[in-house]
Amino acid sequence: MLSSWPGSYSFIQQHIRETDPRAILRELLPETVLPPDLDDMTLWQIIINISEPPKRKKRKDINTLEDVVRLLHESKRILVSVSCGIPDFRSRDGIYARLAVDFPDLPDPQAMFDIEYFQRDPRPFFKFAKEIYPGAESLPHLKSSCQTLHTMREFSWLLPCQQPQD
Repeated sequence: MLSSWPGSYSFIQQHIRETDPRAILRELLPETVLPPDLDDMTLWQIIINISEPPKRKKRKDINTLEDVVRLLHESKRILVSVSCGIPDFRSRDGIYARLAVDFPDLPDPQAMFDIEYFQRDPRPFFKFAKEIYPGAESLPHLKSSCQTLHTMREFSWLLPCQQPQD
């Protein structure tokens, strides 16, 4: 059950023996009374659940297939994201699980996209980037993402989604 959240699970694995989950929950939720019959694994699961970012809220105006069709018809730009061979993130063997093994000090798998963490240790990001870049093994070493985008401009269907750097 806990393995469905690899980053959080890595944290749990590191702290499960020396830390009382009740102490953590008392700090996080000081006004909450915990039932005494909850076992430690259940308490660790609660910690993981409250540490997960909240899911995106459902739009109230989209409830039927007709609403979706209307939204698509009225939209001027639509971004379609497909796997295209990109590894999944959250599965048991996904990128988050592998990052937790390869980089145990990574505080959260999503930190590989955080600029502050990247400045301290860019290796998790580049490990992921190497997996998703087509033909990464056969490409010459590129010095920056701008050069990478420059080499990909031959694809007329590619719309770069990168903020210009000054």
